[in-house]
Amino acid sequence: MNFLAPQVRELSIEFARVGGVEIPNNKRIEFSLQYIHGIGRSRDRKILCDISMDNKVTKDLSKEDLITLR
Repeated sequence: MNFLAPQVRELSIEFARVGGVEIPNNKRIEFSLQYIHGIGRSRDRKILCDISMDNKVTKDLSKEDLITLR
């Protein structure tokens, strides 16, 4: 019998879920938060300032950063 090794495919996550809304991975957090209803430019900057988080690309967030953001 010839057993084939299971093929492992790389997962491609295109969105992160914050506040019940999927925010895109390819944008900076400041702009990604604007996808959530009621959050504009001034509020998203205040959120980042309040939690002391850098404005990095969403896909570069660690698990702890994402939990803090939620």
